[in-house]
Amino acid sequence: MPLEGSPLCVDGVSNLIKLEKEIGGVQPALKKLHTLSQQFVAALEDRTKTRFVCGFHAVPSCLPLHYHVLSHDLRGVKMNSKEHWNSFTRRDFFVSAEVVLRAMQSGVELDMCTDKKENVDQSLRCPTCEDELDSLAKMKEHRRHCRSLRQIFKL
Repeated sequence: MPLEGSPLCVDGVSNLIKLEKEIGGVQPALKKLHTLSQQFVAALEDRTKTRFVCGFHAVPSCLPLHYHVLSHDLRGVKMNSKEHWNSFTRRDFFVSAEVVLRAMQSGVELDMCTDKKENVDQSLRCPTCEDELDSLAKMKEHRRHCRSLRQIFKL
């Protein structure tokens, strides 16, 4: 795995797409990673009856860029701060692997939030009904009962 500061340390989704354009080889590797993760997700979904999504933060919290497998219920024990919540529920900050692959194939530039501070400063909002709540505990409880049919993740 490349170390931070090395030429292949990718520090964001836009640079991942740029690297594919410049030297190639990224798209096949990402497709393979995504295919393997989808097999893992299928087994998880079958066992847990919960949907999952795979993707990246537009700007990762730590380097190098890394891949997330995330449940749609967003109620996991590791989801423990407003900043963490916002980093996964903002459609312009968490980008699904499908969206990244389509952008690589089409050459279309993605509209993403690249300012971590802007992301952190956002209020807590339900990603489906957009209700604003004042604590993560209340948000997780709200998510148990939210009936909005709006899709959480852009796929």
